[in-house]
Amino acid sequence: MCIPMCIPIYLGYVKKTNDTSITVPLNEYCKEILDRYHYLPTAIPKFTEQHFNKSLKEMAEKVGLIRLVRRITWIRGKPSQHSLPLHEVLSSHIARKTFITNSLILGMGESEVKKISGHKDDRSFRRYVEMGNSYLSKAKDKLSKDKVDAMINMLEGN
Repeated sequence: MCIPMCIPIYLGYVKKTNDTSITVPLNEYCKEILDRYHYLPTAIPKFTEQHFNKSLKEMAEKVGLIRLVRRITWIRGKPSQHSLPLHEVLSSHIARKTFITNSLILGMGESEVKKISGHKDDRSFRRYVEMGNSYLSKAKDKLSKDKVDAMINMLEGN
């Protein structure tokens, strides 16, 4: 993936998919990083998806992302669970799903996230919204009045 040089970087990252252009607005931090490499032919190097995913796994292992995660695979209609280190399962697709879910949890509008991610189908996008809402519900439960009162009492030594 690269940013075409004919498009000003400050407009955002543009990706062409199925005859549709997706413009991703860049925040100041992203613009600052891209400005550092303004002298290169492309601001972001081109990688194949396989090379990108392999590099992502190697970097994650080097920084110690080794906590176990559960991977479910389906074999002849039956689920099979395996525990693997996080760095072994990381991929660009997982990064995309994480971005979408975190953006929704942090309050970005559904239509904006949908535009950035390139989703055209509401059905496939709904699962991210439901996942975000589920996370927020669990977070609210953790901050129930009884739990907050108990924490205050504990801190006060009562």
